[in-house]
Amino acid sequence: GVGTANTRIALDAGSFGISSLPLTIAEEGTHTVRYYSTDSVGNAESTRTATVLVDLTPPLSTMQLLGQGASTAIFPNVSLNMYVYFSADDPVSAGAASGVNTINYTIDTDPNLCAAEPPDPNQPPGTCGNQIYTNSFPLSIGTHTVYFSAKDNAGNLESIRSAFFNV
Repeated sequence: GVGTANTRIALDAGSFGISSLPLTIAEEGTHTVRYYSTDSVGNAESTRTATVLVDLTPPLSTMQLLGQGASTAIFPNVSLNMYVYFSADDPVSAGAASGVNTINYTIDTDPNLCAAEPPDPNQPPGTCGNQIYTNSFPLSIGTHTVYFSAKDNAGNLESIRSAFFNV
């Protein structure tokens, strides 16, 4: 074989140029990438096309209390029969959204203080080792801070939020 001499890429309605990989698309939305390669003797393949969705907007999570007994004080008083429930949405922005991947939470530990360790589903839910939300949960008696945020399938992470409770 004679080998590839270069690959030319055009983004959206732009002109073809010799590529420098990786291709970085900084603008959120739907993009069309056109490309073709030329070998070392000048033979060019047919132009190919790919559609790329770029999602730069983080998801937005919501926390709700399910059950009876909530108040609206700074440290809301909640009963033992109340459950904390999270949901999240990845908003469409410029025509692109990758969808929610996970909702993460910790109870009484700021997740910024957790060591970078792989998730371990054998650890208690809501701890540094097991931050992935799967089901609603009650809080034990005492004063608690619940930290939470969502991550989308493009890797965008919502800013960590928190709520305070007195059970």
